[in-house]
Amino acid sequence: MTPRPHRPGAEPTSATQSAPRVPAPRIDQILEALILGLLLYMPLAFGGVMPLSRVVLAAVGCLIAACFAVRCVSETDREVSTPRAMLPIAGLLALVGLQLVDLPAGLLGTVSPRAAELWTQAADAAGRTLPAAPLSVYPHATALQLDVLVLAALLMLTAATVYRDRAAFKRLLAGVALIGVAVVLVNLGHLVSGEDRSIYGVFDGGATSGAPFASYSHFSEFVNLALGCALGYLLVTASGRVSGRTLDVRDLVSGVGRKPSRLERALTGFLLLGAVAIVLSTSRNGLISMVFAAAVTSAAMQYSRRVDGVGWSIAGIGLGATVVLLLLGVDPVIERFEAISAEGAGGNTRLDLIRDSAAMAMAFAAAGAGLGTFALAFPGFDTAQRPGTAEHAENQYMEVLAELGLVGALLAATFLVLLSVRLVRRTRESRNPADLGVFGVVFGLAAVGFHSLTDFGLVIPGVGLTAATLAGAGLGRCSRDHSSSLARRVPAMAAAVLALGVLGTSLPPAVHSSGAWDHFVYAERVREEVERAGGVGTEAQHRTLVEHTGLAAAGEATNAEYRFRSALARWTGAVAGAQGFDPEAEPVTPLTHPELVDAATAAVEELREVLLLAPTHGPSWSVAGQLRRIWLDDQGEEAGRWILRGRELAPHHPATALASAFELMRQEREDEGVLELERAVRVGAARRDVVDLLAVSLQRPRLALPFVERDLTLTGRPLDVVRGLEDEAALAEDLSERFEALLLAACARPDASEGDLQRLAGIERGRGNLEEAAELYRRILSVNPASRARLDYARILVDLGDVRGARRELQDVLDFNPGLGAATRLLEELEAGGGR
Repeated sequence: MTPRPHRPGAEPTSATQSAPRVPAPRIDQILEALILGLLLYMPLAFGGVMPLSRVVLAAVGCLIAACFAVRCVSETDREVSTPRAMLPIAGLLALVGLQLVDLPAGLLGTVSPRAAELWTQAADAAGRTLPAAPLSVYPHATALQLDVLVLAALLMLTAATVYRDRAAFKRLLAGVALIGVAVVLVNLGHLVSGEDRSIYGVFDGGATSGAPFASYSHFSEFVNLALGCALGYLLVTASGRVSGRTLDVRDLVSGVGRKPSRLERALTGFLLLGAVAIVLSTSRNGLISMVFAAAVTSAAMQYSRRVDGVGWSIAGIGLGATVVLLLLGVDPVIERFEAISAEGAGGNTRLDLIRDSAAMAMAFAAAGAGLGTFALAFPGFDTAQRPGTAEHAENQYMEVLAELGLVGALLAATFLVLLSVRLVRRTRESRNPADLGVFGVVFGLAAVGFHSLTDFGLVIPGVGLTAATLAGAGLGRCSRDHSSSLARRVPAMAAAVLALGVLGTSLPPAVHSSGAWDHFVYAERVREEVERAGGVGTEAQHRTLVEHTGLAAAGEATNAEYRFRSALARWTGAVAGAQGFDPEAEPVTPLTHPELVDAATAAVEELREVLLLAPTHGPSWSVAGQLRRIWLDDQGEEAGRWILRGRELAPHHPATALASAFELMRQEREDEGVLELERAVRVGAARRDVVDLLAVSLQRPRLALPFVERDLTLTGRPLDVVRGLEDEAALAEDLSERFEALLLAACARPDASEGDLQRLAGIERGRGNLEEAAELYRRILSVNPASRARLDYARILVDLGDVRGARRELQDVLDFNPGLGAATRLLEELEAGGGR
């Protein structure tokens, strides 16, 4: 074969192999350790998504930035790489920084009319003028994502310099591959252990098929990156032993005249084990992305004419994974693929999500809604009928277009094109054996890039920052933009210092944010307990809610959700206190509890402040509008507009749906209101809240009947209302019959609740069936001797003429409940001979 002419920038194999190798400076070793330590931490820590990880990312990022800046100054004879392909990344950083800058109202209206409209509405609601506002509709989220983007750019820049060396590049490939081995072993351990929805016994709610990531989809993306690194390492190692001929895939396992090392054997096994783990994770997109990446890498290898036999090896890995899958069972995978048709049948497909995301992108066409704002800005464009809101577009490219606009999308696309061209060209032109490792980078990035069509994995630090590091290392191997001159070192040092400033500034808020998250999570658990108990809660529970939501809001004052929850906790706590924390108490109104008007006023003011943090926070609009309408006696149109505005901005939030239904009913638009309540149930509103709204708040118990179903607590609410309405005697009788039938069925069960037994005993006593009532009370006391139902049992014994038995029961009541006034008075009457 005729040798190829040497191209500029290509490293001749002979020169590379014969030149004496200079040891890497200590600062490079420190940088490698920091980078690999970070890459190890993120996937093992749920993908790096927890608030504590913000602290770790910022702290390690500061160390990397400081060390890289020192390297640029101290190692004057060492090359620094500043790939021109990273210029679009610099443009993205500038764009996101601009999204956080307050622009004059006129300029904002020109650049982003939609953002200007939203901020103007929020300012009007807060009673303020709008001299300036940012492009981002939620600056808090944008600032958080800017920190991650800065770290990604820093890792790219550092990796491009540090991993230009062949040995360092091999260490990176081996390091990421071994991290992948550890992640897969943790994952398989969770699958074998049978843990349901708990990872490490700490994180509850994740899909354990993706452990240690919170999602199996992100797990599969990371494993694909690690598989690429394993392949790259094996190619580099094998190519170093082959001289003057095309590398055959059999060389990866044959050792070319010697036994493969333990590491080579382990990584060869990982190629099969990782493929099996992706299949077992049930991530259909991960599996398809792996196949796609294999096809792209095969094509690149064929194009380079430096590696043969790839197709057979990939087919062998696929066959091996299939055999293992058949041995372990394929049901989970089949069920996961069947979910595609299920999504379509439900009318909530990814295509629907992309269509609505495109509508959002058109509304913020030029500069986007702000990086990281999708979860708060998108609900206003979401037309699906499902509970909850979509936090991501399930398509990374569409999400970039929506959050960064056309400018950001063009910058991102330019970077991807430049990166792809550089990687493929390097594998074609270079004769350096180390550059075969670039095929591994191509595999990993191709898999993640394809997976991003149906997911948002690059937002997850464990995936995105690993991909950024590999992309930077690949650019370092491919770039000709490197030298030891000041022209290279000064810009690189300036970039590192700038990153140090951004990450260093974000470190203290990250620490506060981690603590705030702990308080918020604890408060959410208490709130869920209150909801399960009927929505009223105890005094201690409400005190805990107020305390911990307040601490969360104080720890992260720009977090709109924390501020909203804090305001809501104070208001609901005040209402529950006015009711005496009694679930059977009458609803509070401004007439019965005028002292709550001040609390309502304070809540409205706090919610107005939330709108100045995030003008698209729909629940704040709705709740503030309701408080104005009901408690501040605001009968004007503005309060109604606030309520309906909240529904427009967050149509899938149960609170906004209930509030809009209330407003429609108040406007005598009854049919629309009922339809809105039906939709509220579909998006997650509790039927209890719907029944309370219709039967109690609006005094329209007939409309509540379709929502009652076969539930004692739901039937009882409208029944209590209609018993006091003279013109609803027929309805009261119908509901009474329903209620009693449900109650009899519930009390016939051996595990009947104390409350149900007491209700039925009260009915039997009212009908004069004293023996039946007494037997029901005895059932209660046999399970709970300390129950206050013993007092009612004593009263029945008095009615039955068993005064001695009644005295005995009253003494027991007072033993369990010393000082109980009703029991003391009845006992005194019996002792004085007042009872029968």
